[in-house]
Amino acid sequence: MARRKLTILPLKRKIELIEAVESGKKQKILAEEFQIPANSVSTIMKRKDHYREQFYSGQVDVNKQRARLANHDDMEAELLRWFTEMQGNNIPISGPMMKTKATSIAETLGKNNWECNEGWIARLKKRHHIVFKTLCGESSSVDAASLNQWRDNVLKKTSKYEPFGAYNADETGLFW
Repeated sequence: MARRKLTILPLKRKIELIEAVESGKKQKILAEEFQIPANSVSTIMKRKDHYREQFYSGQVDVNKQRARLANHDDMEAELLRWFTEMQGNNIPISGPMMKTKATSIAETLGKNNWECNEGWIARLKKRHHIVFKTLCGESSSVDAASLNQWRDNVLKKTSKYEPFGAYNADETGLFW
């Protein structure tokens, strides 16, 4: 007899299974539907409070099969707070900047022998869906008063021309 393939359900599917059992469906039918052994359903139901806590905390990726929490969650929370603040002020953040800030936060929290490496930053970015983007354009540096003044000035100068004769060529390039 062939051995049954090990199936590990992601947290999202475990929550779906828990809700289905609580709605009155039979565990045996759900085991076949989720392609897991019947005793796995009862094991999941025994740990349902734990799974719900993880699911609603937002600290775990619900699509992963195994939930792993950060080792330095106090430092990570402080770094994320700093990152969110910098992003809110339209300050571009790079990997080396984040690495330097993580090291200074570690020193502040008393983790003197901890050293930030590229792997830790990469996993942090992946856990929290952080993407370093280049801020394009001058939208963050323009104040509303000067924008309104410029718009009025342009409207005065272009009012004598027909709309079909106006072109925007600021992002146009010639290739030959």
